[in-house]
Amino acid sequence: MKKHSKQSEFVEDHLTLETVVNWYGSVHFKSNGKALMRCPFHNDTHPSLKLDNHKGLWHCFPCGKGGDKATFVMEKESCSYPEALKLLCARHGGPSDQSSESTETKGPIYENPIEFEGFFAPLETPKAKQKAPEPEATPEQLRAMEQENRAFANSCYGYVPDCGGLSEAYVNFGVRMVRQYPPQGFTQFKGRIAFPIHNERGILVGFTCRYFGQINSVGGKGIPKYINSANNALYNKSRVIYGLYQAIDHILSEGLVHMVEGPKDCIAMHAAGYQNTVALCGSALSDEQIELLKRYARRVSLVLDGDEAGQNAAARIEKQLADAGFMVMNCLLPEGEDPDSLFHRYGKEGFCTIFRESAYNRRVKKFGGTLDDESGESDIRVALFCDDELEVIALHQQNLMERPRLERLEAEIRMEMDHLMGILFYTTNKPERTEVLQRLVHASKRLNILYKELNRPHGTYNKQIRIK
Repeated sequence: MKKHSKQSEFVEDHLTLETVVNWYGSVHFKSNGKALMRCPFHNDTHPSLKLDNHKGLWHCFPCGKGGDKATFVMEKESCSYPEALKLLCARHGGPSDQSSESTETKGPIYENPIEFEGFFAPLETPKAKQKAPEPEATPEQLRAMEQENRAFANSCYGYVPDCGGLSEAYVNFGVRMVRQYPPQGFTQFKGRIAFPIHNERGILVGFTCRYFGQINSVGGKGIPKYINSANNALYNKSRVIYGLYQAIDHILSEGLVHMVEGPKDCIAMHAAGYQNTVALCGSALSDEQIELLKRYARRVSLVLDGDEAGQNAAARIEKQLADAGFMVMNCLLPEGEDPDSLFHRYGKEGFCTIFRESAYNRRVKKFGGTLDDESGESDIRVALFCDDELEVIALHQQNLMERPRLERLEAEIRMEMDHLMGILFYTTNKPERTEVLQRLVHASKRLNILYKELNRPHGTYNKQIRIK
Protein backbone atom coordinates (compact mmCIF):
# COMPACT_ATOMS: atom_id res chain seq x y z
CA MET A 1 0.00 0.00 0.00
CA LYS A 2 1.41 3.38 -1.00
CA LYS A 3 2.30 5.67 1.90
CA HIS A 4 1.25 9.28 1.68
CA SER A 5 3.00 12.11 3.48
CA LYS A 6 1.16 14.41 5.84
CA GLN A 7 1.50 17.26 3.34
CA SER A 8 0.08 15.28 0.40
CA GLU A 9 -2.84 14.11 2.56
CA PHE A 10 -3.54 17.71 3.61
CA VAL A 11 -3.54 18.90 -0.01
CA GLU A 12 -5.79 16.00 -1.04
CA ASP A 13 -8.29 16.41 1.81
CA HIS A 14 -8.43 20.18 2.39
CA LEU A 15 -7.62 21.96 -0.89
CA THR A 16 -9.61 22.09 -4.10
CA LEU A 17 -8.28 22.69 -7.58
CA GLU A 18 -10.34 25.91 -7.67
CA THR A 19 -8.53 27.22 -4.59
CA VAL A 20 -5.10 26.45 -6.04
CA VAL A 21 -5.79 27.90 -9.50
CA ASN A 22 -7.37 31.07 -8.12
CA TRP A 23 -4.17 31.69 -6.20
CA TYR A 24 -2.65 32.77 -9.55
CA GLY A 25 -5.68 34.51 -11.01
CA SER A 26 -9.47 34.65 -10.99
CA VAL A 27 -11.11 31.68 -12.76
CA HIS A 28 -14.89 31.18 -12.81
CA PHE A 29 -15.98 27.58 -12.21
CA LYS A 30 -19.48 26.48 -13.30
CA SER A 31 -21.94 24.74 -11.03
CA ASN A 32 -20.78 21.36 -12.36
CA GLY A 33 -17.26 22.09 -11.05
CA LYS A 34 -15.71 22.60 -14.49
CA ALA A 35 -13.97 25.61 -16.00
CA LEU A 36 -12.12 26.66 -19.13
CA MET A 37 -9.21 29.13 -19.14
CA ARG A 38 -6.32 30.29 -21.27
CA CYS A 39 -3.36 28.01 -20.69
CA PRO A 40 -0.53 29.90 -18.90
CA PHE A 41 2.04 27.36 -20.10
CA HIS A 42 2.02 28.24 -23.80
CA ASN A 43 0.96 31.13 -26.04
CA ASP A 44 -2.76 30.42 -25.83
CA THR A 45 -5.00 32.79 -27.82
CA HIS A 46 -8.23 30.89 -27.05
CA PRO A 47 -9.10 29.17 -23.76
CA SER A 48 -7.93 25.58 -24.09
CA LEU A 49 -7.02 24.46 -20.53
CA LYS A 50 -9.84 22.43 -18.98
CA LEU A 51 -10.26 22.14 -15.22
CA ASP A 52 -12.39 19.68 -13.27
CA ASN A 53 -12.78 20.77 -9.65
CA HIS A 54 -14.55 17.58 -8.56
CA LYS A 55 -11.81 15.30 -9.88
CA GLY A 56 -9.05 17.76 -9.00
CA LEU A 57 -7.51 17.42 -12.48
CA TRP A 58 -6.58 19.79 -15.31
CA HIS A 59 -5.37 19.28 -18.87
CA CYS A 60 -4.43 21.36 -21.91
CA PHE A 61 -4.68 19.50 -25.23
CA PRO A 62 -2.59 21.92 -27.40
CA CYS A 63 0.54 21.81 -25.20
CA GLY A 64 -0.17 18.42 -23.60
CA LYS A 65 0.39 19.52 -20.01
CA GLY A 66 -1.89 18.40 -17.21
CA GLY A 67 -2.11 16.83 -13.79
CA ASP A 68 -3.45 17.52 -10.31
CA LYS A 69 -3.26 20.42 -7.84
CA ALA A 70 0.41 19.94 -6.99
CA THR A 71 1.35 19.56 -10.66
CA PHE A 72 -0.24 22.93 -11.44
CA VAL A 73 1.95 24.59 -8.81
CA MET A 74 5.03 22.71 -10.10
CA GLU A 75 4.47 24.12 -13.59
CA LYS A 76 3.79 27.67 -12.37
CA GLU A 77 6.67 27.82 -9.88
CA SER A 78 9.15 25.62 -11.80
CA CYS A 79 9.69 23.54 -8.68
CA SER A 80 9.74 19.89 -7.61
CA TYR A 81 6.79 17.90 -6.22
CA PRO A 82 7.94 18.14 -2.56
CA GLU A 83 8.50 21.90 -2.98
CA ALA A 84 5.00 22.30 -4.42
CA LEU A 85 3.45 20.45 -1.47
CA LYS A 86 5.44 22.55 0.99
CA LEU A 87 4.33 25.73 -0.79
CA LEU A 88 0.65 24.71 -0.74
CA CYS A 89 0.75 23.81 2.94
CA ALA A 90 2.57 27.00 3.90
CA ARG A 91 -0.01 29.07 2.01
CA HIS A 92 -3.05 27.33 3.48
CA GLY A 93 -1.95 26.40 7.00
CA GLY A 94 -1.00 22.77 6.45
CA PRO A 95 1.75 20.72 8.14
CA SER A 96 5.23 22.23 7.89
CA ASP A 97 7.06 19.03 6.93
CA GLN A 98 6.42 15.66 5.35
CA SER A 99 8.05 13.58 8.03
CA SER A 100 5.88 10.69 9.19
CA GLU A 101 8.39 9.45 11.70
CA SER A 102 7.50 9.06 15.35
CA THR A 103 8.10 12.02 17.59
CA GLU A 104 9.52 9.83 20.30
CA THR A 105 12.95 10.77 21.60
CA LYS A 106 15.78 8.96 19.85
CA GLY A 107 19.04 8.31 21.63
CA PRO A 108 20.91 5.91 23.88
CA ILE A 109 18.87 3.86 26.41
CA TYR A 110 20.19 4.31 29.95
CA GLU A 111 19.88 1.37 32.31
CA ASN A 112 20.65 3.55 35.34
CA PRO A 113 17.67 5.85 36.01
CA ILE A 114 19.97 8.41 37.64
CA GLU A 115 22.03 8.63 34.45
CA PHE A 116 18.82 8.98 32.46
CA GLU A 117 17.84 11.97 34.58
CA GLY A 118 21.16 13.58 33.72
CA PHE A 119 22.83 13.23 37.11
CA PHE A 120 26.09 12.07 35.54
CA ALA A 121 25.57 13.76 32.19
CA PRO A 122 28.22 16.29 31.10
CA LEU A 123 27.28 19.95 31.35
CA GLU A 124 26.18 21.56 28.05
CA THR A 125 28.79 24.00 26.80
CA PRO A 126 27.86 27.47 25.50
CA LYS A 127 29.16 26.44 22.07
CA ALA A 128 26.73 23.53 21.95
CA LYS A 129 23.89 25.84 22.91
CA GLN A 130 24.70 28.11 19.97
CA LYS A 131 24.49 25.22 17.53
CA ALA A 132 21.03 24.17 18.68
CA PRO A 133 18.64 24.71 15.74
CA GLU A 134 15.90 27.24 16.19
CA PRO A 135 12.33 25.97 15.77
CA GLU A 136 10.75 26.78 12.42
CA ALA A 137 8.01 29.37 12.33
CA THR A 138 4.50 28.05 11.90
CA PRO A 139 2.31 29.16 8.97
CA GLU A 140 0.29 31.28 11.40
CA GLN A 141 3.44 33.04 12.59
CA LEU A 142 4.57 33.70 9.02
CA ARG A 143 1.19 35.18 8.13
CA ALA A 144 1.34 37.39 11.22
CA MET A 145 4.79 38.66 10.20
CA GLU A 146 3.54 39.49 6.70
CA GLN A 147 0.53 41.32 8.17
CA GLU A 148 2.92 43.33 10.34
CA ASN A 149 4.90 44.32 7.24
CA ARG A 150 1.71 45.37 5.45
CA ALA A 151 0.58 47.42 8.44
CA PHE A 152 3.93 49.24 8.41
CA ALA A 153 3.65 49.91 4.65
CA ASN A 154 0.13 51.31 5.13
CA SER A 155 1.39 53.62 7.88
CA CYS A 156 3.85 55.32 5.49
CA TYR A 157 3.22 58.35 3.31
CA GLY A 158 2.98 58.23 -0.45
CA TYR A 159 6.24 59.00 -2.24
CA VAL A 160 6.59 61.12 -5.39
CA PRO A 161 9.95 60.79 -7.20
CA ASP A 162 11.73 63.86 -8.57
CA CYS A 163 11.24 62.62 -12.15
CA GLY A 164 7.74 62.54 -13.60
CA GLY A 165 8.47 59.63 -15.92
CA LEU A 166 9.13 57.38 -12.92
CA SER A 167 5.94 58.10 -10.95
CA GLU A 168 3.83 55.24 -12.29
CA ALA A 169 6.61 52.68 -11.80
CA TYR A 170 7.18 53.85 -8.21
CA VAL A 171 3.47 53.36 -7.50
CA ASN A 172 3.54 49.88 -9.05
CA PHE A 173 6.43 48.91 -6.77
CA GLY A 174 4.65 50.31 -3.71
CA VAL A 175 7.43 52.72 -2.74
CA ARG A 176 6.56 54.78 0.35
CA MET A 177 8.02 57.50 2.57
CA VAL A 178 8.49 56.44 6.20
CA ARG A 179 7.12 58.90 8.75
CA GLN A 180 9.30 60.25 11.58
CA TYR A 181 7.54 58.09 14.18
CA PRO A 182 7.07 54.64 12.59
CA PRO A 183 5.50 51.67 14.41
CA GLN A 184 7.55 49.70 16.92
CA GLY A 185 10.00 47.36 15.24
CA PHE A 186 10.51 49.69 12.26
CA THR A 187 12.02 52.73 13.98
CA GLN A 188 15.37 52.25 12.20
CA PHE A 189 13.63 53.22 8.95
CA LYS A 190 12.31 56.62 10.08
CA GLY A 191 12.54 59.38 7.49
CA ARG A 192 13.74 56.99 4.77
CA ILE A 193 12.30 55.89 1.42
CA ALA A 194 10.91 52.36 1.85
CA PHE A 195 11.16 49.92 -1.05
CA PRO A 196 8.97 46.87 -0.26
CA ILE A 197 10.57 43.49 -0.99
CA HIS A 198 8.33 40.65 -2.18
CA ASN A 199 9.39 37.07 -2.68
CA GLU A 200 8.71 35.30 -5.96
CA ARG A 201 5.16 34.43 -4.78
CA GLY A 202 4.24 38.02 -3.97
CA ILE A 203 4.49 37.80 -0.17
CA LEU A 204 5.74 41.03 1.43
CA VAL A 205 8.79 39.74 3.29
CA GLY A 206 10.71 42.91 4.15
CA PHE A 207 11.99 46.33 3.13
CA THR A 208 15.11 48.03 1.90
CA CYS A 209 15.04 51.70 2.95
CA ARG A 210 17.16 54.44 1.38
CA TYR A 211 18.44 57.56 3.10
CA PHE A 212 16.45 60.60 1.99
CA GLY A 213 19.26 62.99 1.14
CA GLN A 214 22.78 63.18 -0.26
CA ILE A 215 25.22 60.78 1.37
CA ASN A 216 28.25 62.90 0.49
CA SER A 217 26.81 66.03 2.09
CA VAL A 218 27.92 67.33 5.46
CA GLY A 219 24.77 66.08 7.18
CA GLY A 220 24.89 62.71 5.49
CA LYS A 221 28.44 61.60 6.25
CA GLY A 222 28.68 58.23 7.96
CA ILE A 223 25.03 57.41 7.26
CA PRO A 224 24.38 54.11 5.46
CA LYS A 225 22.65 54.62 2.12
CA TYR A 226 20.41 51.56 2.54
CA ILE A 227 19.12 49.70 5.61
CA ASN A 228 17.48 46.31 5.07
CA SER A 229 15.04 44.38 7.20
CA ALA A 230 16.78 41.93 9.52
CA ASN A 231 16.90 38.28 8.46
CA ASN A 232 14.13 36.22 10.03
CA ALA A 233 11.90 33.24 9.28
CA LEU A 234 10.05 35.26 6.61
CA TYR A 235 12.91 37.23 5.05
CA ASN A 236 16.40 36.09 4.13
CA LYS A 237 18.35 38.52 1.94
CA SER A 238 20.36 35.79 0.25
CA ARG A 239 17.20 33.95 -0.87
CA VAL A 240 15.17 36.86 -2.24
CA ILE A 241 15.69 38.91 -5.42
CA TYR A 242 14.22 42.41 -5.53
CA GLY A 243 11.71 42.92 -8.35
CA LEU A 244 11.50 39.23 -9.31
CA TYR A 245 7.81 39.02 -8.43
CA GLN A 246 6.99 41.99 -10.70
CA ALA A 247 9.25 40.69 -13.48
CA ILE A 248 8.48 36.94 -13.59
CA ASP A 249 5.96 36.99 -16.44
CA HIS A 250 8.17 39.26 -18.56
CA ILE A 251 11.27 37.13 -17.87
CA LEU A 252 9.44 33.97 -18.94
CA SER A 253 8.20 35.75 -22.06
CA GLU A 254 11.60 37.17 -23.04
CA GLY A 255 13.77 34.30 -21.81
CA LEU A 256 16.16 36.96 -20.52
CA VAL A 257 16.63 38.83 -17.24
CA HIS A 258 18.38 42.18 -16.79
CA MET A 259 20.19 42.48 -13.46
CA VAL A 260 20.95 45.86 -11.87
CA GLU A 261 22.44 46.91 -8.53
CA GLY A 262 19.73 48.68 -6.55
CA PRO A 263 15.95 49.17 -6.34
CA LYS A 264 16.06 52.64 -7.93
CA ASP A 265 17.89 51.24 -10.96
CA CYS A 266 15.37 48.39 -11.17
CA ILE A 267 12.40 50.75 -11.15
CA ALA A 268 14.03 53.00 -13.77
CA MET A 269 14.47 49.98 -16.07
CA HIS A 270 10.81 49.02 -15.63
CA ALA A 271 9.74 52.60 -16.33
CA ALA A 272 11.77 52.51 -19.56
CA GLY A 273 9.97 49.36 -20.70
CA TYR A 274 12.50 46.73 -19.61
CA GLN A 275 10.12 44.97 -17.21
CA ASN A 276 12.21 41.80 -17.13
CA THR A 277 14.61 43.50 -14.70
CA VAL A 278 15.59 42.52 -11.13
CA ALA A 279 17.99 44.05 -8.61
CA LEU A 280 20.73 42.62 -6.42
CA CYS A 281 20.26 45.15 -3.58
CA GLY A 282 24.03 45.07 -3.22
CA SER A 283 27.00 43.80 -5.19
CA ALA A 284 26.88 40.11 -4.21
CA LEU A 285 24.94 37.18 -5.65
CA SER A 286 24.33 34.11 -3.47
CA ASP A 287 24.03 30.49 -4.58
CA GLU A 288 20.37 30.48 -3.44
CA GLN A 289 19.63 33.49 -5.68
CA ILE A 290 21.31 31.78 -8.63
CA GLU A 291 19.16 28.67 -8.13
CA LEU A 292 16.08 30.90 -7.93
CA LEU A 293 16.95 32.57 -11.24
CA LYS A 294 17.38 29.18 -12.91
CA ARG A 295 13.65 28.58 -12.55
CA TYR A 296 12.83 31.40 -14.94
CA ALA A 297 15.72 32.12 -17.33
CA ARG A 298 19.16 31.03 -18.44
CA ARG A 299 20.25 34.32 -20.05
CA VAL A 300 21.35 37.25 -17.90
CA SER A 301 22.28 40.78 -18.94
CA LEU A 302 24.32 42.56 -16.27
CA VAL A 303 23.53 46.29 -16.16
CA LEU A 304 25.67 47.36 -13.24
CA ASP A 305 27.14 50.80 -12.58
CA GLY A 306 29.68 52.07 -15.07
CA ASP A 307 32.28 52.93 -12.42
CA GLU A 308 35.23 50.75 -11.43
CA ALA A 309 33.47 49.17 -8.44
CA GLY A 310 30.43 48.29 -10.54
CA GLN A 311 32.50 46.67 -13.28
CA ASN A 312 34.57 44.71 -10.75
CA ALA A 313 31.32 43.36 -9.31
CA ALA A 314 30.08 42.60 -12.83
CA ALA A 315 33.20 40.55 -13.60
CA ARG A 316 32.77 38.56 -10.39
CA ILE A 317 29.05 37.93 -10.91
CA GLU A 318 29.57 37.11 -14.59
CA LYS A 319 31.92 34.29 -13.59
CA GLN A 320 29.46 33.00 -10.96
CA LEU A 321 26.62 32.86 -13.46
CA ALA A 322 28.74 31.36 -16.23
CA ASP A 323 29.91 28.60 -13.88
CA ALA A 324 26.24 27.91 -13.05
CA GLY A 325 25.39 27.41 -16.74
CA PHE A 326 23.98 30.85 -17.63
CA MET A 327 24.64 32.79 -20.81
CA VAL A 328 25.88 36.17 -19.56
CA MET A 329 26.49 39.50 -21.22
CA ASN A 330 27.85 42.59 -19.50
CA CYS A 331 26.21 45.81 -20.70
CA LEU A 332 28.74 48.61 -20.39
CA LEU A 333 27.00 51.83 -19.41
CA PRO A 334 28.80 55.19 -19.72
CA GLU A 335 31.41 55.60 -17.02
CA GLY A 336 30.01 56.82 -13.71
CA GLU A 337 26.38 56.30 -14.77
CA ASP A 338 23.64 53.87 -13.72
CA PRO A 339 20.10 53.29 -15.08
CA ASP A 340 18.50 55.67 -12.56
CA SER A 341 20.89 58.54 -13.28
CA LEU A 342 20.57 58.06 -17.05
CA PHE A 343 16.76 58.08 -16.85
CA HIS A 344 16.79 61.27 -14.77
CA ARG A 345 19.17 62.97 -17.19
CA TYR A 346 17.75 61.94 -20.57
CA GLY A 347 14.20 60.69 -19.94
CA LYS A 348 12.69 57.46 -21.25
CA GLU A 349 13.51 57.81 -24.95
CA GLY A 350 17.06 59.00 -24.37
CA PHE A 351 17.67 56.26 -21.83
CA CYS A 352 16.42 53.56 -24.20
CA THR A 353 18.71 54.83 -26.97
CA ILE A 354 21.78 54.82 -24.70
CA PHE A 355 20.89 51.41 -23.25
CA ARG A 356 20.49 49.80 -26.68
CA GLU A 357 23.80 51.21 -27.87
CA SER A 358 25.51 50.08 -24.66
CA ALA A 359 24.12 46.58 -25.12
CA TYR A 360 24.69 46.11 -28.85
CA ASN A 361 27.82 48.13 -29.53
CA ARG A 362 29.84 47.05 -26.52
CA ARG A 363 33.58 46.53 -27.05
CA VAL A 364 35.10 43.32 -25.68
CA LYS A 365 38.89 43.34 -25.36
CA LYS A 366 39.68 39.79 -26.38
CA PHE A 367 41.34 40.20 -29.75
CA GLY A 368 44.53 41.97 -28.69
CA GLY A 369 45.50 45.41 -29.98
CA THR A 370 43.07 48.29 -30.54
CA LEU A 371 40.96 49.60 -33.37
CA ASP A 372 40.28 53.21 -34.25
CA ASP A 373 36.69 54.36 -33.81
CA GLU A 374 36.62 55.20 -37.54
CA SER A 375 37.06 51.52 -38.46
CA GLY A 376 33.33 50.93 -37.99
CA GLU A 377 31.65 47.67 -39.02
CA SER A 378 31.93 45.76 -42.29
CA ASP A 379 28.79 45.87 -44.42
CA ILE A 380 27.26 42.46 -45.06
CA ARG A 381 27.33 41.96 -48.84
CA VAL A 382 25.82 39.33 -51.10
CA ALA A 383 29.25 37.98 -52.00
CA LEU A 384 31.70 36.94 -49.34
CA PHE A 385 34.07 39.77 -50.29
CA CYS A 386 33.78 42.95 -52.25
CA ASP A 387 36.25 43.82 -55.02
CA ASP A 388 38.54 45.86 -52.77
CA GLU A 389 38.72 43.04 -50.23
CA LEU A 390 39.53 40.51 -52.93
CA GLU A 391 42.29 42.83 -54.12
CA VAL A 392 43.80 42.92 -50.61
CA ILE A 393 43.76 39.10 -50.46
CA ALA A 394 45.38 38.83 -53.88
CA LEU A 395 48.10 41.36 -53.01
CA HIS A 396 48.82 39.50 -49.77
CA GLN A 397 49.37 36.28 -51.72
CA GLN A 398 51.91 38.10 -53.89
CA ASN A 399 53.58 40.21 -51.22
CA LEU A 400 53.69 39.54 -47.47
CA MET A 401 54.08 43.30 -46.90
CA GLU A 402 50.29 43.51 -47.39
CA ARG A 403 49.69 41.40 -44.25
CA PRO A 404 48.77 44.44 -42.03
CA ARG A 405 45.91 45.36 -44.38
CA LEU A 406 44.61 41.79 -44.26
CA GLU A 407 44.88 41.70 -40.46
CA ARG A 408 42.89 44.93 -40.28
CA LEU A 409 40.15 43.36 -42.41
CA GLU A 410 40.21 40.34 -40.13
CA ALA A 411 39.82 42.56 -37.04
CA GLU A 412 36.88 44.39 -38.63
CA ILE A 413 35.03 41.13 -39.29
CA ARG A 414 35.70 40.00 -35.73
CA MET A 415 34.22 43.23 -34.38
CA GLU A 416 31.23 42.75 -36.68
CA MET A 417 30.68 39.23 -35.33
CA ASP A 418 30.97 40.44 -31.74
CA HIS A 419 28.29 43.04 -32.53
CA LEU A 420 26.02 40.35 -34.03
CA MET A 421 26.54 38.13 -30.98
CA GLY A 422 25.29 41.00 -28.82
CA ILE A 423 22.17 41.41 -30.96
CA LEU A 424 21.54 37.66 -30.89
CA PHE A 425 21.77 37.60 -27.10
CA TYR A 426 18.99 40.17 -26.70
CA THR A 427 16.74 38.89 -29.53
CA THR A 428 13.90 36.54 -28.64
CA ASN A 429 11.82 36.71 -31.84
CA LYS A 430 12.46 33.57 -33.93
CA PRO A 431 12.55 35.18 -37.42
CA GLU A 432 14.91 37.90 -36.19
CA ARG A 433 17.19 35.33 -34.51
CA THR A 434 17.27 33.31 -37.75
CA GLU A 435 18.31 36.39 -39.73
CA VAL A 436 21.09 37.24 -37.26
CA LEU A 437 22.33 33.63 -37.30
CA GLN A 438 22.49 33.72 -41.11
CA ARG A 439 24.56 36.91 -40.94
CA LEU A 440 26.84 35.28 -38.38
CA VAL A 441 27.38 32.23 -40.59
CA HIS A 442 28.11 34.50 -43.55
CA ALA A 443 30.68 36.48 -41.56
CA SER A 444 32.17 33.25 -40.19
CA LYS A 445 32.87 31.99 -43.70
CA ARG A 446 34.63 35.25 -44.52
CA LEU A 447 36.69 35.03 -41.37
CA ASN A 448 37.71 31.41 -41.96
CA ILE A 449 39.09 32.34 -45.39
CA LEU A 450 41.18 35.08 -43.80
CA TYR A 451 42.36 32.66 -41.11
CA LYS A 452 43.61 30.37 -43.86
CA GLU A 453 45.37 33.23 -45.65
CA LEU A 454 47.04 34.31 -42.40
CA ASN A 455 47.85 30.75 -41.31
CA ARG A 456 45.80 31.05 -38.12
CA PRO A 457 43.76 28.32 -36.38
CA HIS A 458 40.08 28.88 -37.21
CA GLY A 459 36.71 27.89 -35.78
CA THR A 460 36.72 30.33 -32.86
CA TYR A 461 33.37 31.88 -33.71
CA ASN A 462 31.80 28.74 -35.16
CA LYS A 463 31.41 27.43 -31.61
CA GLN A 464 29.85 30.66 -30.38
CA ILE A 465 27.11 30.92 -33.02
CA ARG A 466 25.54 27.53 -32.27
CA ILE A 467 22.78 29.13 -30.23
CA LYS A 468 19.25 27.83 -30.52
